Amino acid sequence: MELWRTRNESLELLDSDFSDLKFILEQCFRVIDHCIDIFEERSDESSSHNVCGITLVKAKNCALGSYGMMLDGLGQEAGAVMRPMIEYLELLKYFRLFPED
Repeated sequence: MELWRTRNESLELLDSDFSDLKFILEQCFRVIDHCIDIFEERSDESSSHNVCGITLVKAKNCALGSYGMMLDGLGQEAGAVMRPMIEYLELLKYFRLFPED
């Protein structure tokens, strides 16, 4: 049984033909981590910073889970994780517009 065959093939493809996209994706996760750090640093200033940081951590975890499932060839299941990620995005938009609600 070749449990990791699909993931290994996906990673090889990302390292060769799609290395530019892999770089962009890695940069996106770095930006998300940086934003999480900023929210954490400012969490004492207001509860909205704390809530936004927690929400962003949850969104990042969903994105990482979806990414891992796609690497494993489970695209449909990865798509199912999109709904909570969209909900987290909408929450972050709401917190931006109404930070003290």
